[in-house]
Amino acid sequence: MRRAFLIMALLLARVAAAASEPGPAAAFAEANKAYELGQFGPAARHYEALVASNAVSHAVWFNLGNAYFRLDQKGAAIHAYL
Repeated sequence: MRRAFLIMALLLARVAAAASEPGPAAAFAEANKAYELGQFGPAARHYEALVASNAVSHAVWFNLGNAYFRLDQKGAAIHAYL
């Protein structure tokens, strides 16, 4: 009985931790906000984190390319666009 309670408590703690982590949509919105504010370095890092977490779409790659372009990293921008 005590073991079952411990397992249940650990599972609930994990669910609570996962719920507090921002999802891909929130991370994408945060990246877009940084880009709109002209903070291209932080925006690129947010987009890169989305790519690293496999939460990618055409919009993520396109916006990452735009951020790299604004940072004058033309090669990285072309890579993201492709």
